[in-house]
Amino acid sequence: MSVQSLTRAFALAVVLLMLGPAMASASLGDVNTPYDGHDTVAVPASPYASTAPFTTTVSYDSSAFTTAAEERDVDGTANGYTNKTGCGASPPYWGGRSGWVRFDSAVAGTLRVDVSTTNYDPFIVIWNGPNSPLNTTPFVNILNDTCAANQTGFSELQSLIPVQANRPIHVETLGFCGRASYWTASPGCTNGTPFADLDAKSPGGPTSVQLSFQCTNSDGDGFCDTLDRCTTIVGAQDGCPDLDRDGVLDGVDVCKEIFGTDADGCPPDLDGDGIVNAADQCVAQPGYAPSGCPDGDADRVFFPTDSCPTKKGIAPDGCADGDGDGFSDPRDPCPIVFGLPQGCPSVLGADINWAFVFGQYRLKRLRIKALTGSTIKVSCSAKKKSRCPFTKRTYTAKATPLNIKSAFRNRSLRGRPFKLTFRVTKRGYLGTYKRYAFDGRLLRSTERCIQTNGTLKRCPT
Repeated sequence: MSVQSLTRAFALAVVLLMLGPAMASASLGDVNTPYDGHDTVAVPASPYASTAPFTTTVSYDSSAFTTAAEERDVDGTANGYTNKTGCGASPPYWGGRSGWVRFDSAVAGTLRVDVSTTNYDPFIVIWNGPNSPLNTTPFVNILNDTCAANQTGFSELQSLIPVQANRPIHVETLGFCGRASYWTASPGCTNGTPFADLDAKSPGGPTSVQLSFQCTNSDGDGFCDTLDRCTTIVGAQDGCPDLDRDGVLDGVDVCKEIFGTDADGCPPDLDGDGIVNAADQCVAQPGYAPSGCPDGDADRVFFPTDSCPTKKGIAPDGCADGDGDGFSDPRDPCPIVFGLPQGCPSVLGADINWAFVFGQYRLKRLRIKALTGSTIKVSCSAKKKSRCPFTKRTYTAKATPLNIKSAFRNRSLRGRPFKLTFRVTKRGYLGTYKRYAFDGRLLRSTERCIQTNGTLKRCPT
C-alpha cells in the first residue's frame, strides 16, 4: 500500500473512531504542506454546542506518518524556520511523525489533553487561531507546549487550555527527537542532514489522544455561560430558574410552581372553573360565571356551595328566601309562607292546663306553657261582667309557664257561667286557639289551630 493510500485510510479510521458529541478529528502528517499536515485535518460541518462536560479519545499509529524527508515550516527565506514542527524559543525542541486532532467549540471553557503512547516519548503542541472562525484552517499561536516536560516517559498532559467560543483548537503530537542545534542524538533519531534524516528516523507508534472539555459554567447549573441566559443564577431552563419546567422563566412566570402554556406561565384556566384567565376576575380561585369569583353574587355563599350563583341568597345553598323564614326557596316546602321550624308553619302546641279543687269549684291551676316569645291573649266574657275577673289580657311567654289562677282570687266558680278564650301565636307557627265554656258546673272546651291569615281550622294530625 502506498504512503498516500495509508494516509487516507488512517484519516478515515480516526473519524470513525471518534466518541461522544465532540467535534474532533485526526489527520496524518504531511510534509508537503506549510503547516505540517494541517491540510488533511477534517473540518466539522457544525460546531460542538453541548451544555455538558464530555471526554472523547482519538487513537492512531504515528509510525505510518513518514511521508518525506523533512518536517518543517518554511517562512519564505532561504534557510528560515518558524518552528512549526517543534516548540520552545531557544533551544528549539524537535520532533517528527506529527499527528493532528482538531477541536471546535461553540462555547468557552477549558480543555485537557492527555497523550499516551506505547513505545516512544511524545510531546504536545497546542495551537489556535484567535482570529480564525470555525471551519477554517489558519492558526498562528502556540497556546501550550510540553516539549521538555517528560523526555523519557510514554505520556504527556496539558490541562486548563483556554477554549474560546467559535474558535478552533489544534492538538499536535510528535515523537521527541532532540534539541540544541536543531537536534541532538537521542533514541529514535539519528544525526545527519536535517532535511534528509529527521522525519525518516523520528520515533512513532500507537498513540492515544484524550480530549476532556469543560465549558465555563459560572453558576454551576450545567449550562455553559455562552448559552446561559442567567450566568450568576442556578437555573434549569436556558440556565435560568424555571421551577415548573414550562419554559417560562421564574422572573416573568406568574405561576412559578404550576406548569402553564400561556405566555405568563399559567394554565389557560388556572383555577379550573371553566372561565379562562383573561375573563376571570379571580384567576386563582374557582368561581362562577360571569365573574369567575367564588362569591359572584356577594351573598357570602361561596363556590362550589352556591346553587344560585347569579342571585343573592342565603346559606347553605345561596338561593333566595322569598318568605324570609330562613329556608331558601329550593329547600322550603312552603316557599311563599313564613314557616318554622322547617319552612312550613308547624303547630305551636301551647299547653293550657285547667284544674279545679275537687268539690269546691275553686281553680287549682290555670297555666299556659308556650314557646318563649309567643304572644298569649286571654279574653273572658259572661252575661254578667262581674263574673269575669278581666275582659282581655295579653302576655308574652317566657321560659317558665304563665299561671293566671290568681286573677280569679281563689273564689268558688260554682254557678258563675263564663267563657274563657286563649289565643297563643308566634310568627312562623300555626297558633293555638282554645275556648273554655263553663256553665257553672261543667267545663267544655273547643280547640283549633290559628292559620297564618288568622282564620281557625282544625289542627293537622
